[in-house]
Amino acid sequence: MTPKELWQTFLEAHPVHKKETYRIFSYGNFQSRTLFELTQSGLKTAHSSLYCLYELEEIDLPEINQWTILLNEDGQASCILKTHGVKISPFIDVNSAHAKNECLGDATLTSWRKIQMAFFKEQLRKYHLSFDHDMLIVLEEFEVFYKG
Repeated sequence: MTPKELWQTFLEAHPVHKKETYRIFSYGNFQSRTLFELTQSGLKTAHSSLYCLYELEEIDLPEINQWTILLNEDGQASCILKTHGVKISPFIDVNSAHAKNECLGDATLTSWRKIQMAFFKEQLRKYHLSFDHDMLIVLEEFEVFYKG
């Protein structure tokens, strides 16, 4: 199903949202199938990303009450997420509750830091930038609101 088709199906069930818009998101190549399945099941309710990449890639920051259509590894739209929290925090200050909700590795803060540090370093390499523990991270909290 395309994002447009999923959104139309969603609006038929929830016409009160017909004037609202959505963004499209996929997990890319980084554990995409696992992260997608954890999100769709409702276990994964958080996401984090490098703040600097929003500016470098000219992407708007997530917003509270924003709709996001999540794509699976094949690029098909499968569910709609609703953002209910956005916080910007230094990497070193991310807490264990966020790590648990993000479901990376064994869902501990230690595991989250190890996995995200490696992932963020890889992302920054494209821009010839280095990772720093004080780098700002966008912490997003969401729920699965609708499944197609």
